[in-house]
Amino acid sequence: MRKRLSNNIGLKIISLVFACLLWFAIVNIDDPVNTKQYTNVPVKAQNENMITNDGKIYQVLNDTNTVTVTVTAKRSILKNIGKDDISAVADMKNIQLNSLVPITITIPAYEGKYESVASSPLNMQISIEENESVKLPITVTTTGTPRDGYFVESTNVSPDNVTVSGPKSIIDSIASAVVNVSVSGISSTSSFDGTLNFYDSRNNLIDDTLLTENVGTEGITVTVNVLQTKEVPVSVSVSGDPANGYEYVSVSSEPEYVTIMGKQERLDKIDEIKIPGEAVSIAGASATVETVVDISNYLPEGISLADAKTNKVLVTAVIESYGTKTVNYPVGSIQVQNAPDGYKLTYQDTGDLSLKFQGSTEDLAKLSSGSLTASIDMTGIVGEGTHVVTVNITPPSGCTLVSDAKVTVVLTKNQT
Repeated sequence: MRKRLSNNIGLKIISLVFACLLWFAIVNIDDPVNTKQYTNVPVKAQNENMITNDGKIYQVLNDTNTVTVTVTAKRSILKNIGKDDISAVADMKNIQLNSLVPITITIPAYEGKYESVASSPLNMQISIEENESVKLPITVTTTGTPRDGYFVESTNVSPDNVTVSGPKSIIDSIASAVVNVSVSGISSTSSFDGTLNFYDSRNNLIDDTLLTENVGTEGITVTVNVLQTKEVPVSVSVSGDPANGYEYVSVSSEPEYVTIMGKQERLDKIDEIKIPGEAVSIAGASATVETVVDISNYLPEGISLADAKTNKVLVTAVIESYGTKTVNYPVGSIQVQNAPDGYKLTYQDTGDLSLKFQGSTEDLAKLSSGSLTASIDMTGIVGEGTHVVTVNITPPSGCTLVSDAKVTVVLTKNQT
C-alpha cells in the first residue's frame, strides 16, 4: 500500500498544486496588496526652454504644480514608500492643446516592486504668454513715527528705478513699485534695507512669484532724512492806518504756534516766525480785517514746516471806532440764577460771548473780561429743549453795553 502511494504520480502532482495554492494564499493573507494616497506631491517641469526660447513665459494654473498620487503595492513595499520617493514630472515636450502637460509618475527606488501608480490631476495646466519688461520708478512709503521732537524730512532710495519682467498680463497690471520702511523711534538720518512690492492701480498687492527684477544681490537701500522739530509762536505786524474815526486795536493769528523743522543749530536761533506788516494791510479799514497768509514765505533759510499743510495762517486785525471796545467773555463764567429743579443746564455754543462796549478811552482801557459780571435768570423757564436767554451784563462804571447779549441754553431732564 505504501509503495503504491509513493509510485502514484497523479497524487504527487495534486499535492504540489495544493501546496502552491496554500503558499500563495498564506502570502497574500500575510502581505496583501493595498493602495495609499500621497498628497501635495510637487511636480517638476522639464524642458521649459521649449517655451522660454520663443520669448514666452508660462504660468501654472489651478495649483496643478502639486498632485495627489495613488500607489498600489504590497503592504511590505507600500509601508516603505515615502512622498520624497515619488517623482512627478511634467515634460514640456509633451504639451497638448498649448495648455496641458501630461504628468508622469515614477518611484525610482521601487521600480518593478509596485503594482500601479496614478496622479490626480493627470495634467499640469498652464497658460503661455509673451514675456515682457517694464521700467518703473521706485517710491518709498514709511510707517510709524520718529522719536518725539523729530520729523521725517525726506527719503532717498537706491536704486531709484527697477526693470521688472514677467507675463504680459501681470506686467500690464503693475501701476507702482514701492518699498516700505518703518521709521518708528528713529532720531537721526538712517539707512534701511527695503523689500520691493508691486501694486496695481487699485493699490492691491501683486503676486510677484512669476516676476523677475534687476535689483541684484545688493538689494534696495532707503535713506530716511530726519530733522529735529520745534514749536514757535507766530508774531504779526500790520501796515497802514484805518479810516478816520477808527482805530487799530489788536492782531492775532490762527494758529498761534507752528511746528518747524531743521538742523539743531538753526532751530536754536529761532524764537518766533514773523509775518511782516506788508503782508497785513489795514489801510482805510473801518472793520476788522482778516487775511490768509502763506507763512512758508517767511521761514528762515534751512527751516521748513513739519507739516506742509499748515502753511496757511489766518491773521485777524481788530479795527474799532473810537470810544468802543470789544471784550470776549467765557460762556462758562456766566452765573445761573433760579435754575429749574430736575434739569441739567448746558450751553449750545460754548464759545466766548463777544461784547461791545462804549465809553471814554480811559474807562475802556480798564475794561476786561475780569471786570465784568454776567448772569442769566432762569425764572419761569422750564421744559426740555433749547431756550434763548438774555445775559445780564454788569460793566464797570463809565462803560455801556452797546447791544444785548443772548445765549442759547439746553435743558435736559435729569435721569432718575
